[in-house]
Formats: sequence, C-alpha cells, structure tokens
Amino acid sequence: MPSSERPRRGVPRARPGAILCAAAGLAACGGSAGTLTIRAERPGSRTPLAGLQVTALPVDAQVVLDTLARQAPSPKPAFPALEAEMRAFRLGQDATPTGDSPAERAWQGTRDSLEALADTLRHLDRASVAYREAYERLRKLYDRFGQRAVERDRSLAAGGGDNRDLALRAARAADSLRRWEQTAYAGFSEALRAAVRHTRRDIQQRTLDSTGRVRLALQPGRWWVEARLPDPDDPFEEYFWSVPVTITPLVPTVLPLTGWTAQRRWRH
Repeated sequence: MPSSERPRRGVPRARPGAILCAAAGLAACGGSAGTLTIRAERPGSRTPLAGLQVTALPVDAQVVLDTLARQAPSPKPAFPALEAEMRAFRLGQDATPTGDSPAERAWQGTRDSLEALADTLRHLDRASVAYREAYERLRKLYDRFGQRAVERDRSLAAGGGDNRDLALRAARAADSLRRWEQTAYAGFSEALRAAVRHTRRDIQQRTLDSTGRVRLALQPGRWWVEARLPDPDDPFEEYFWSVPVTITPLVPTVLPLTGWTAQRRWRH
C-alpha cells in the first residue's frame, strides 16, 4: 500500500487492503517493485526452454479451481488406472510426436487463444458491452477447443499400433472430463479476476528468450509462476509448473523451472 494511504499517527484506521493481502497469503502489498528472473530448462537436460510462455499470478489459481470443484454439483471424474497407463506410455522410435501433427498444432493454437481471451476478460468491466461480447467469443472458442481436442485424440488413435486402444480410452475419458469442467469451472475467469483484483496487482505473461530466461518487475509479495510444456515422448502428458515465489524489493530473485520443480499431468 502506498505510503500516502497509511493511517496518520495516533489515528487508527482499518486497512481493507491489508486484510485482503493477508487472506491471499501475500508477504507484502504495494511498495517498490522487485526483480524476478525466470530461467527454464527442458526436463531431463540442460537445454534452455526458449519460447516457453510463463505467467506470474498474484494468487494461486489452483486454490480457485479447487474451490469451484468442491462447489460443483457432481464430483470430478477420476481415472487413476488410465492416468497411470498414460504416464507410463512412451512413443516408439518410428512414431511421430503428436506435437508435430496438424491436429496437435490446431489444438495448441486454440488453447493459447482461449487463455489469451480469458486473460483479457479479467481486465474488463463485467457490466460493459465489451465484456459481454468477449464472453460470447470465449464461449464459442471453448466449444471450438473441445472440437479440436477430439480431433487431436482421433489423430493420435489413427496412428495405429499399441497406442490405438489407449488413445481411444483416453479420448473418451477426456471428453467426459471436459464436459464436467465446462460446468464446474464456468465461473473460473470471474473468480480469478476477483481474487487478483483484491491483491491490487496484475497478472503478467511473458515468453522466455533464446537463452530460456526472462526478467519481470513484480510488486513485493507472494506470486505463483505457471507454465506448461508438452512431453515430447508422451502425447498424453505434459509438464506443468505452478511454483510459488516471494518477491522483495531489496534482493533480486531467481526462479529455476526444471524437471524437479514440475509435475507431469494428463494433457486432456
């Protein structure tokens, strides 16, 4: 909080911003910016991850998702045996990684557009015409994303071989999970937008340079850095980072994104 907003000496005054900061688990609010340098390496090697998109959020988005999941009318579908089977899968030497297929590129492009539009919505006035128009585009884009996901799954299944049966079962499971998420997470953009607004800080999204690095100027406090990377050896899995970091204005912070700090999860 800027110094001009601090209560005068001898005149106690409640500070809603401070309460919100504490509720969000933040170390500090306002103040001069600190420096965060993110450097990423491909899991299992020292190769820099040039071009990786990273997002710095002043709240933990997973907490928002977990809250919505608890409030959902039905429990989240679970496929532990299938997920274990997908996690153990590895492409054969002669197989073409799905990341090189047109269906995979279309799916990734639609997902990136969906995330960019959702980020735009967080910064619009909910009562404005622009918000209503953007929300309608988001709804249509989400439908297209579901279609692209089905096409991606079919493309994988069409590859034949040992992965055909697994791909078909994964496609059916993913379709049921996406239907659940469309209902359960319908309010995610608005809930995240509200949580971010309470912190009085903005989400930042950047792309790592050719050395796998990027430097951000962030307000002091607790941040969560998110990024995702398709597993080149497993078309069903991705590496996902959601790493908390505390920023201070006095000491520059370096955050490594490696295989040790990532979790592998189903790319549904």
